[in-house]
Amino acid sequence: MRRCKCAAMVLAAKFMLVHAGGAAAAQTVILNEAREPRPLGPESTPTEVFRLGSIAGPEETSFTGPNIAVSNGPGGEVVVLDHEARVLRIFDAAGRFVREVGQPGRGPGEFSFPSGIAWGPDYDIWIPEPFEARYSIFDRNGDFLRTEPRASPPNVSRRVYPLYFEASGTLIDHFAAGDGPAFRRVEPSGKVLSTLAALGSSNLPVQRPQSDGELADAYRRHTRRLIWALGTDGTTWSAWSDELRLVQRSLKGDTIRIVEARHRRPNVAPKERDLLDRLEREYRDVELAPRVVQSIHVAPDGRVLVQISDGGRPLGSEVDVFNADGSYAGTFETPVPIQPLAQSHISVEYFSFVGVGPYDIPVVVRLRLTG
Repeated sequence: MRRCKCAAMVLAAKFMLVHAGGAAAAQTVILNEAREPRPLGPESTPTEVFRLGSIAGPEETSFTGPNIAVSNGPGGEVVVLDHEARVLRIFDAAGRFVREVGQPGRGPGEFSFPSGIAWGPDYDIWIPEPFEARYSIFDRNGDFLRTEPRASPPNVSRRVYPLYFEASGTLIDHFAAGDGPAFRRVEPSGKVLSTLAALGSSNLPVQRPQSDGELADAYRRHTRRLIWALGTDGTTWSAWSDELRLVQRSLKGDTIRIVEARHRRPNVAPKERDLLDRLEREYRDVELAPRVVQSIHVAPDGRVLVQISDGGRPLGSEVDVFNADGSYAGTFETPVPIQPLAQSHISVEYFSFVGVGPYDIPVVVRLRLTG
């Protein structure tokens, strides 16, 4: 990789043409020269607004993790979709419980493995249910409105995933394709307008250790995986888990921007190194890669928040922030580690996510964004 001749922490940008689908597209490569993480300034560091959930808390804040979707409402409220419990809980802007909606079932207003949250054009709440091939729709107060059909590919997931409505009123939905996540535009009636490009192979492991729980856990943590997120500007951001190299693509699959950073290297604790050595001896045909990136989150203003792995622990609390132009802005710590399997949401003012609290209890955390 060509070195930038400018001072440290200054960007080098170069432009090139790449071809996707027969058309040339401009691509920008951003190289961040910072060699070490640096903290965000006090004026830019997010601050905690509230936290919901504890080991001895009320029933309405007892969440069943890790597959939980959290979204910020237009009035500052926060809605929490508990995938396993199959209920939707609404809290006000101060974190006070307002209402629980739904129950397990297949009837109107009931949930059968709900898999995400999107706010519709009229600020109604859309909940996809892949196994029922429908969207269940509620008003912002939680009153059930109707269902709309959802075309379900044969390969559906029990995970929660991000989705959103474009300004034009069409829904961007996700489904699991054979070679990785793919997207489609959907009318409010549920009609699919177009199927968009797949993001790429998720490189899921074919072989897993079965006999040793500790070994199997290390295998899961160190298998190279594709990490991705949807932005509300019609683009996706992705990275492979073993390298802080962010790629922004259009929903058609064109590469728009590549953001590279040098201040993060794989961090492997001595105990983890011993486990990796055992794995490499037992599974010689498997490529293991110590994890750097654990989750990606995109703000409406284009900032990208990247959860960084802690080499000695299952989940990390450090988050690297990149500005909309790709420059590295700095790092902050979340009060608890982000749960990568959950769906977070960044609005103009708030970053709300599912965290892993003491004793691995799922908690919902809202941070106020500044800067």
